[in-house]
Amino acid sequence: MKPAIAVPVVIGLVVALATAAQAEEKPPATYAYTTGEDNYLVVGRSYRIDAAFAKKREKTLKAPFRFTAPTGKGFLIADQRTEGANNVVKIAYATPDKKFIENFQFSSLTVPLGPETERLDTTAALMAKDVFAMATRSYKDPVRDGVRRIEVGGRAAIEVFGRYIDPANGVMYLRIVGIPHPGSPHGVFMVANISRARLPLDNPDQLATRTRSGAALKTFKYLE
Repeated sequence: MKPAIAVPVVIGLVVALATAAQAEEKPPATYAYTTGEDNYLVVGRSYRIDAAFAKKREKTLKAPFRFTAPTGKGFLIADQRTEGANNVVKIAYATPDKKFIENFQFSSLTVPLGPETERLDTTAALMAKDVFAMATRSYKDPVRDGVRRIEVGGRAAIEVFGRYIDPANGVMYLRIVGIPHPGSPHGVFMVANISRARLPLDNPDQLATRTRSGAALKTFKYLE
């Protein structure tokens, strides 16, 4: 069985005025406090990505999950339309005057079952090559800075981080995280794009600790 990314990634990196204001629909009204790994507290909107969510948005979903999208003052949040049945959910952040800050998207991933080391190696190859190439193909000077193993929701995952230049927003940080499901070939991966001009980072570890996508990922958990 050939391992595969179950979706061509359609990232949509630029949050223009129209897209930030015209989200597919408003995020859920329920606000939640979610305790993630390392007692990390996130205040935001809870998303339960399950069969009901998939049916409502006409998405293909084989690995239900949940996460919390951070909210707060001083920025806008939009639950944006995603292209393709396997691009499940996308959250974008902008300044009050609609300038892009950051976005992240969860999409379907398929990695055959097997020993964990083999699955992580497969995930690393998919994230570092296929997903990185698709995420940066429309942009200038892509650089892949690193690939490493991390933990997401107490499970082993693969992180790829790098940079590229977006003509509209300048230098962008790119973070890709593949999260194999421990008991199923069906999982998800996240792609996050962050504006260096509006959220400068000192080192790659801050992709997890200073970004909204990093906070959301700390609350991630498979539902089954």
